[in-house]
Amino acid sequence: MSYQIYDIKKCVMSSLLKSPVVSDAMKVSSQKKRVGMIMGAMKVCFASVPIGRFNGELWCFGGKCYRRMAESEFGALVSDCIFDLGLPYEDILLTEKVARVCRNEVMKRELVPQDNIVVFNNCVFDVETRMEYAFSPRFVQMTMVNYDHKYNEVPYEWLNFLDYVLPDVEKRKVLQEFLGSVFIDRRRAKLEKILILLGSGANGKSVVFDTVIGVLGRENVTNFGLGALIGGNDRKHSVAGINGKRLNYCSEIRAIEIGNDSDALKTLISGEPIEARVLNGQYFMASHIPLLMANANKMPRITDMSHGMKRRLCVLRFSVTVPRDKQDPLLSERLRDEYPGVFNWMIEGRERFIRNGYKLSSCPTVEEAFAEASAYESTVIRFAQEVKKWYPGEVESGEHCVWMPATKMYREYVKWCRGEHIIEDTMNLFGRTLTRFKYRRRRVGGGMEYALFGKSAKDAVVTDGLDVKKAITQHKELNESAWVTVDGNPMILGKKRLPAALGVSLKTIERCLEKGWFEGCYERVSSGWHAFDVIKCRHVLEAHGVYESGFRQSELRSDRANRKLERFTFNKRMEALDLPYRKMVHRDRLKEGLVWVPDDMSVDKILQMEGGYAESEEPVKEQQL
Repeated sequence: MSYQIYDIKKCVMSSLLKSPVVSDAMKVSSQKKRVGMIMGAMKVCFASVPIGRFNGELWCFGGKCYRRMAESEFGALVSDCIFDLGLPYEDILLTEKVARVCRNEVMKRELVPQDNIVVFNNCVFDVETRMEYAFSPRFVQMTMVNYDHKYNEVPYEWLNFLDYVLPDVEKRKVLQEFLGSVFIDRRRAKLEKILILLGSGANGKSVVFDTVIGVLGRENVTNFGLGALIGGNDRKHSVAGINGKRLNYCSEIRAIEIGNDSDALKTLISGEPIEARVLNGQYFMASHIPLLMANANKMPRITDMSHGMKRRLCVLRFSVTVPRDKQDPLLSERLRDEYPGVFNWMIEGRERFIRNGYKLSSCPTVEEAFAEASAYESTVIRFAQEVKKWYPGEVESGEHCVWMPATKMYREYVKWCRGEHIIEDTMNLFGRTLTRFKYRRRRVGGGMEYALFGKSAKDAVVTDGLDVKKAITQHKELNESAWVTVDGNPMILGKKRLPAALGVSLKTIERCLEKGWFEGCYERVSSGWHAFDVIKCRHVLEAHGVYESGFRQSELRSDRANRKLERFTFNKRMEALDLPYRKMVHRDRLKEGLVWVPDDMSVDKILQMEGGYAESEEPVKEQQL
């Protein structure tokens, strides 16, 4: 029998031999009564031994820390105790029943790991009091680290390494404080962060990974991927595996893991209780979820960009690439000697984290790295900006844009998603995403259209320095789109394509041509074909008040509606007074006997002209006009 089990057996036997119930039971002749008395005495004794329940399993104190105890080991312990009491052979046959009762008793005691306790090879250390203690079952900790605790040890090589790969002091503070926070009880302080070390490679992330696991202890750190913790058939088994650990450090996060099952991920990051189950065990609520940390070569795609997700993500970019001649494959091995000093470095970060009000130090580059994640917020932006090169912009800036129907854009987006085996967003979410990323839109007769900027949107052939007629003719022969660029100015072939570029109707374009406003804005290429300078045409429309901003257009619509209402009210008043004066509301022919009057003519002026009186004045003498 191992040393750990023997120690507990000695404790149990000492209590049993001192119990008067056991001595009385040995004198009872009835087997049923005798076994019942022994069972009650053993039940009381097992309630005081260092055995309890954790993750739905039995754990016992192993001399330095608690360890998992198999069902067979517990049954053997109970059997040995009954045999040593000298009971008759027929009583020993009832060992299984006694073991079941004793097991139910010890399972009532729940073991809760103490985050402030660290078990070293030479002592038990309390990070809150900064005191060392002898090994004792009163310190509940399921794992230990395989090195000695040393006060005032300084990790010089570790600090030099961080200075090289993380030259930004604020970044080093964030890393130090996050690693120090693993020694804080999450039930006392709400720590809702996942730390992502971002870098393309050869920048020290793997050295940090090896060193963190070595300092915290291999048994204290798990390496489950986020996908295994928030989804899949084995999710509950994976959650049971991380419960009670100090950190779950994923060596490489996959690009699709952040955003899928976002509610489950936010619950996991916050450390809230989650249902779990060990293999072939019972279900339980995992309430001791560790902090999460991960390495990533590129920023994962984030489909949930709500405030709740944003505030939980903390990204440190490792921007320094170590040259091949300076890479040291033995650095992680040499840093083993500095584990006591690295532990002290983490404790310093813990104290600063507490002084900051249980918050990480501000780091501007964290927000910069997170901005990169916004570009991958959804498949919509990836499709528009990476695949199609369609970018948002300001229509009023004078830069060329193309107004494309939303239905056409969505059809191409769905086709791309299915080709990439990606689940596409709905049409409604597609439009909301484009609007949130500042894509300008307008409503036309056929639905919504979006303004697209960029070379792909223009689909232009740059012909700087060429003759306009030659460039347009060459463009027609190539059977390409109607856009060309001549001397840096975008030009379009044909007036029917001009409305989409200017954002006005074809009727407006024809009216401007009739009035001669576009003189000097186009060149005749061939019979019936003209090349229009888009920028000059836009300036003409602005000069005549046709091309207005969205706010100005709403003002004009409001003014027209008010004038129409005033005309309608005036005409109704004239009709009631049986007077022939009218203001034009529609382009109708003037009826016989009626007279048009301008908009500035009021009812009072009409009454004064007719020799009557205004409604707000006293009657006056009738006067001749």
